Amino acid sequence: MRRVALIGMNNPQSRDPAKALWAETPNSTGWHVWKMLNSRTGASQTDYLRAFHRYNLGQEHFFHSENARDYWLEIEENLFSQFDTVVLLGAAVRKAAGLILPPLYVSRTLVALPHPSGLNRWYNNRVNREIVEVLLEELYTEAIAETC
Repeated sequence: MRRVALIGMNNPQSRDPAKALWAETPNSTGWHVWKMLNSRTGASQTDYLRAFHRYNLGQEHFFHSENARDYWLEIEENLFSQFDTVVLLGAAVRKAAGLILPPLYVSRTLVALPHPSGLNRWYNNRVNREIVEVLLEELYTEAIAETC
């Protein structure tokens, strides 16, 4: 079993950390991640929420990069000691983490994905979307391996 953490920007619908990357709100980042996962695995929203640990770097309605950087510095050490793989969602998260990575980057411990919002046209390309769907499927399968 792999422990996987998804790191997003903020949830303008809720300041509750438990609602980070929540999948219930259509067209939210969490919803898009879940839909890509669901397309290959059939995972329900509950399955998605159970498989991945989810964090947002901002708790405000509007994302503030300075606050996100400060929060990243608070949690960075714990993220990499508690989780096998950390997934950064979008350029703003990569920047807050102080990591210079391409939009799509994959290693055993760190994954960077283009921001999975409905506004990001990168996902309009079927091949791009399928690459991320396969990555999410692999992370999900490894995250639930012992629970099945």
